[in-house]
Amino acid sequence: VVGSALAAPELSAQRKIDGGIEYQLRRAERLMDQLNFRFAIRHLERMGKNYPKDGRVDVLRGESHFALDQWKEAVEAYRAGLKKTPALGSRLPNYPFALVKLGEFDTAEKAYRAIFKEAKSDAERAQGTYGLGLVALFRGQTEEAIEHLERAYSFNARSSKINYRLGLAYRTAKKPDLALKHLDIVMKRNGLHEAAAYNVAMAWAQKRDRAKVKEWKKRHRDIRQARLRLGGLRAQLARRAG
Repeated sequence: VVGSALAAPELSAQRKIDGGIEYQLRRAERLMDQLNFRFAIRHLERMGKNYPKDGRVDVLRGESHFALDQWKEAVEAYRAGLKKTPALGSRLPNYPFALVKLGEFDTAEKAYRAIFKEAKSDAERAQGTYGLGLVALFRGQTEEAIEHLERAYSFNARSSKINYRLGLAYRTAKKPDLALKHLDIVMKRNGLHEAAAYNVAMAWAQKRDRAKVKEWKKRHRDIRQARLRLGGLRAQLARRAG
């Protein structure tokens, strides 16, 4: 009887912890939405002690590290989450991107192929083929990258990241007209895309149009200054949100 009396509060406390995981996950997501990634990481680390078997906690921690360009920490967290919850694998496009950043191209390629194989929509197929193009681009295999990225473009022609990588690939292949076609789509969708503006300038340089090069170099500088100001504002908002 004594044993049963002691067990009841323990079970009740455990039920409260288990019942609260969705709330705790939403709290972490709110912190991330507020760009408060360092607070989110600390919150998720505490969660990991209470919910050691739920891979979603590690995956969100990986997403927070990813947002801070902390590639190694992101990959470690993603891997911990996937070990616990393997089914999340095809839903984590940032995981193979972080692998690319660490130079783990073979593992990244395998992950992107899995995303494509398990895709249920054109958006997911685009993500998988985009990733294969990204890996090829980082390997210096420009023509193969273009092949994958054009396929991704056929699935999602509006995607800024697909058009940006296609523009970069065509500029690398010294095909400035095709580069400008895709970079123009990026700039129309996001006028503050610093890297795209730089590559537009370089594509015009390949066409030997000095006036356009000057125009786009100035625009690139202006975008950089605007992004610096915006970054400072976001940092202030994140601190206030914490």
